[in-house]
Amino acid sequence: MIETLRSLALAAGHADIVAPTKRMDVSAYQGAAITRRTRSWSPGNAGPNLLLAENGEQLRRRARATVRNNAWAANGIESWCGNCVGTGIVPQPQHPNLTTRDQIRSDFERWTDESDAAGISDLYGQQYLIAREVFEAGECLVRLRPRLPKDGLTVMLQLQILECEHLPFNLNSTLENGNIIRNGIEFNGIGKRVAYHLYRSHPGELAEGMNSGEISRVPAEFVLHIYNPIRAGQHRGQTMLTQVMVRLEELDKYEDAELLRKQMAAMITHIIKQVNPEDPINMGQADTPDDDGTPIEQIQPGSTVKLLPGEEIEVSKFADVGAMFVEFIKQNLYAIAAGMGITYEMLTGDLKGVSYSSIRAGLLEFRRRCERFQHQVMVFQFLRPMWKAYMDAAALSGTINAREYATHPEWYLNVIWQPPKWPWVDPLKDCEAEALAVRNNFRSQTDVINSLGEDPERVRRQIAADNAANDALGLTPDSDARKSLKAPSDSAAVGNAKATAPPKFPSDQAAAIH
Repeated sequence: MIETLRSLALAAGHADIVAPTKRMDVSAYQGAAITRRTRSWSPGNAGPNLLLAENGEQLRRRARATVRNNAWAANGIESWCGNCVGTGIVPQPQHPNLTTRDQIRSDFERWTDESDAAGISDLYGQQYLIAREVFEAGECLVRLRPRLPKDGLTVMLQLQILECEHLPFNLNSTLENGNIIRNGIEFNGIGKRVAYHLYRSHPGELAEGMNSGEISRVPAEFVLHIYNPIRAGQHRGQTMLTQVMVRLEELDKYEDAELLRKQMAAMITHIIKQVNPEDPINMGQADTPDDDGTPIEQIQPGSTVKLLPGEEIEVSKFADVGAMFVEFIKQNLYAIAAGMGITYEMLTGDLKGVSYSSIRAGLLEFRRRCERFQHQVMVFQFLRPMWKAYMDAAALSGTINAREYATHPEWYLNVIWQPPKWPWVDPLKDCEAEALAVRNNFRSQTDVINSLGEDPERVRRQIAADNAANDALGLTPDSDARKSLKAPSDSAAVGNAKATAPPKFPSDQAAAIH
């Protein structure tokens, strides 16, 4: 075949094409080259689900042990969850009727105290627990639990949070109806999730009667599976400590070893050596032994020590790493913070040498990651389907107009999920910048109020109520924007205005001003 192609190329006058070329000894990609440095680097090509099926449980166990015992990991997960969820991601219903919108909001706020099937926290506490599970274990399950009218709930629905241990990694089979089970999840012929096969009891808890080890099939419409996918087609989640848990464990051991070294250096002051132990003069009464039989000399501060003939003192010396220890720890903590997706300052609380600009730049990058997790994981996988289930239950409970919900479900399902506001180090500058953006029509008041984590409609009605109450009492506070000429963002321009001539106004405006 090659000879035929060469003959055709020569006949067509393309001798350059068939000129012999020297074979390349080195790959065009350094990452693919087989060299002395990369000869032992031969990773496999397994898919994400096979990798998690083989390693998922071990990763999860080690991640939970790391969070239980490592201070850096525990603080990192608290920082992540506190920023991603905080006091809770709050819904803002968008029903076109203002009265209905207020009723939906009021009923939902009342139900948030009843949402937890375990009765431990409200809905916003459940959000925090879900985010924590996703960070630590890689995934979390939420069962939608329909209730009966006799339960006395605002809406006949509750949420049960389950650790991902309820969903077995090693359950894989093909069913008679053509469905397949992969890593405990049942899929139909087109790859849609139709059911979850869950342990009735947590496999890591004490046996609870006859349900120990029993698996139950739960339809997918009653299970919310929350995890952060990092590869296409990934069925299960992996802990966010995957890249750093070994480093955390080794760093913890290193710190323990250094602490033990300092303890030993402080406890052992000297060693008495017997140059000739066989000398009869040294065969006297032995010193008080330690638990392992080692003789110990007790010396008080200011003591004068007299040695026996044939003995000499050797002062114990322990290497002191000094500043190298601190730099080594910091360098590892930088890598750990990067692997966990947080800043070094958030991981350690160390603000030494941090400026306003540097910490703001770091927080901006971190908060972009948080926003992605908030909207693509928490909102899309948990809050949206939870709101749909809540509205279905509300229609059955009679708390909303079931007929209108059936004909116009979009009026009830249209909701904006607003995460909590992130305060800045210098809120005055941010407030002035937002006021200036609104005045120049770069942003709307609604957008700014939303960014503060507040409901624009409720804020406007509160402002209107405050203004009406002030007018009734004849009060004119400086905060009343209806009567103030200068916005806070103009504070810098006020001083400059004194050196310039006052602006000219039409007579009616000048009279209103003066």
